[in-house]
Amino acid sequence: MEDLQAYPAQPMRFYLSDMSPDSDRLPDQGDIQWAPFPVVSKNRSAIAVTCIIWMAITVFFYRHRLWVFYYIWGSIGLCCVMVLLFHASFVEYQVKKFTSMMLHYVLSSLGIVTYLFDKAPGTLLVLIKVDASWTTIAIDIENSGLVEMCILFSVLIFYLVFAWRKRFLVALTGIMGIYGINLIRLLIVITLIHSKP
Repeated sequence: MEDLQAYPAQPMRFYLSDMSPDSDRLPDQGDIQWAPFPVVSKNRSAIAVTCIIWMAITVFFYRHRLWVFYYIWGSIGLCCVMVLLFHASFVEYQVKKFTSMMLHYVLSSLGIVTYLFDKAPGTLLVLIKVDASWTTIAIDIENSGLVEMCILFSVLIFYLVFAWRKRFLVALTGIMGIYGINLIRLLIVITLIHSKP
């Protein structure tokens, strides 16, 4: 990105052509647009107002002992708030970076050639064995398992049958399990891409 003098979130339009008299071109017409660093602008005041309204309604349900509404409203609301806060945040950045590094090292030990982009954490290039070409795997909030972790954490934290400590420990154990299962899923997908027939 520095060599191209492109700043984060700047879309780039490009196409490929050769220098032969036939002037072959990819795509045949038009170009390809790519935004390597998507910009997410968060309206902090709107998020704060939403959180306050969500908490007020949650407290109302709790004080009036409307447990079904408390559980549904609380768990869904907490999940939405967590996803809003984590999206395009330092936490998402670190999860993407750590996941791509884990995949890179595990795949290297399996003999699958990969390449990490330092400037775009979560972007992993995988060499396809058959035609010696590269494909890009982009690890984001969706396929890093972060959304699923938020869902599980929210559902368990508002589950009143367990004590607070047990809820928290079960939620942490579940989060680690989801992360591990997601890593295995990504490894399977990349292995299939690498050895495609």
